[in-house]
Amino acid sequence: MSKQQKGMEKALDVGMKLILACLLDATVVACDYNEAKKGLIAPAAHEGTEGPPQS
Repeated sequence: MSKQQKGMEKALDVGMKLILACLLDATVVACDYNEAKKGLIAPAAHEGTEGPPQS
């Protein structure tokens, strides 16, 4: 396998992990926001997630 192919595979792997992490993060934030809207949890309890998720 050439160096270029290895580099591409690594980049794809890192990219997929980043995308998955972002999707998971967005899902968690959205769930927290929905719960907060229902009044089950206080939105202030989550640092860094002020207001609705920006889309």
